[in-house]
Amino acid sequence: MYRLVALDVDGTLLNGAHELTPRVRRAVRATCAQGVIVSLATGKLLRSVQSLIDELGIYGPHITCNGAVIAEAQRPVSSHSSDSSGQSNQRDLSWSQPLTADETRRVLSALRTHAPDLAIAWYTPDAIYTDAPTGPLDAILRAYHEPPIRHIAALDPAQPNLPPAVKLLVTGTPERLARLRAEIAPTLDETLEVIGTTPDFLECMSRSVSKGVALVRLMDGLGITREETLAIGDGENDISLIEAAGMGIAMGNAVPALTQRARMLTASNENDGVALALERFILAGQLAR
Repeated sequence: MYRLVALDVDGTLLNGAHELTPRVRRAVRATCAQGVIVSLATGKLLRSVQSLIDELGIYGPHITCNGAVIAEAQRPVSSHSSDSSGQSNQRDLSWSQPLTADETRRVLSALRTHAPDLAIAWYTPDAIYTDAPTGPLDAILRAYHEPPIRHIAALDPAQPNLPPAVKLLVTGTPERLARLRAEIAPTLDETLEVIGTTPDFLECMSRSVSKGVALVRLMDGLGITREETLAIGDGENDISLIEAAGMGIAMGNAVPALTQRARMLTASNENDGVALALERFILAGQLAR
């Protein structure tokens, strides 16, 4: 019996238009109604998926910033102690692991040397900063429902009012980002990782954090075993997530590297793949009502 479900968001829970389909919504809410904890596992900030959390009633711990943060989604004060889907928040498992100042400087130096024209997004657990003018970075993050970027004079770990970064992100064409990754990865030491999270994004973060590491931390905090955990994803950054779970499922639109490591394959995000998986493994083959 599964007690915890971890769901990637873009390319998995949401379709290509970044929308939640009715069938997926019903399946997630029906899963919660059976007492299963549903946690999102996303590269985004918690506030960027708050509307999804509210719509689905999945209050509690969620994996954000690609595993560098576990953030608690609190139920609105006016709500009852448990929402209509039955999910409850038993304890505060909030946690984060930012980059060190030295790691941040090394990543900034590599990006500015090899891609001085690309705007850099400096992610903290609850906000995004950049020292670039308003432009393409703002537009693409807005399309992914991230909050407005905070524009500042300079990205520098020495800035006293700038919170430490949990990851640094750049955006560009898949071809440009692939070249940039090949150029900067050899210049960074073993404590840092460069990863493609979507075709649009290249991210630099601590090698000691990932969605999978965060999921293990979440399982430990909730007292849930690997065998009681199911995870679904589609991207390179979801490989660790599905490998950490007892049942790791790849979306039909998943990258080949993830599909090869998954135990099961479901339909694509355009064909309600998350709903089909939950209906099979959680809801006993019955459609969510």
